Amino acid sequence: MLIFLVILLSVLLTASIVLNILIWKAGERQLAINELYSNWISDWRAQVLKTWVHMKMLDERQMFEKDDEVGIVFQDMKALIQSLNDRTEETTE
Repeated sequence: MLIFLVILLSVLLTASIVLNILIWKAGERQLAINELYSNWISDWRAQVLKTWVHMKMLDERQMFEKDDEVGIVFQDMKALIQSLNDRTEETTE
């Protein structure tokens, strides 16, 4: 009976160690993926802000913004960039 208990506990311990290693490796992969997406979002945010600055420089006299036909598209682009900026804005805690 004692030998059976030792064998059972050894098998359970081995299984636990293997599962913990697999979970740890999966966690490392998930952290690497999160870092990749974080870098991608930061780069994308920088591009959105750069585009925003260029749009404002092009329209410093507000000619696009006030034109009826072009103004609608300009306002839509402006709203889209603002929405993207809000979603990718870095939060400080």
